[in-house]
Amino acid sequence: PAETPARHPRRRLARALPEQLPRLPPGSRVELVGLGPAFDGRAAEVVAWDEAAGAYEMQDVPPRYWTCPRCGEVNRRSREVCNVCAGARDELSPHAPRKYHVRPDCVVLPAGTEVEVTGLLDFPELNGQCGRVLAFCARSGRYHVELPDGRARAIRPPHV
Repeated sequence: PAETPARHPRRRLARALPEQLPRLPPGSRVELVGLGPAFDGRAAEVVAWDEAAGAYEMQDVPPRYWTCPRCGEVNRRSREVCNVCAGARDELSPHAPRKYHVRPDCVVLPAGTEVEVTGLLDFPELNGQCGRVLAFCARSGRYHVELPDGRARAIRPPHV
């Protein structure tokens, strides 16, 4: 009889406990994950921490460009008037950012964010070092952080 190949056990995805995640200050720019196709990958800004709900109050980050509804011209966000029809941006296309609540485990720091390593027991020499987020690995639940010595380390969210 034919032998069946040995199957490797499936690895469980690592999830950080929400109560162990650091609280991000208002104004922090983050990326949303694990909320479905409508929100995954969206850039958002932390407005506040809602203690009663156990979630962040977030708002959309304004887009870099706005489209004039009068003439269809695409303009930079910094322009107050359309460069074709001279219509005022706020009159033609008012931007009121949507606000919503998001669980802390669905918030990921984007690449390039400056972080400080804290609370490591196995590598205490890394505590207090500042680094830069390179990426977030959803499979391991860790940030890849580049430290001042140029090496990258995989660090769990409670320690950044």
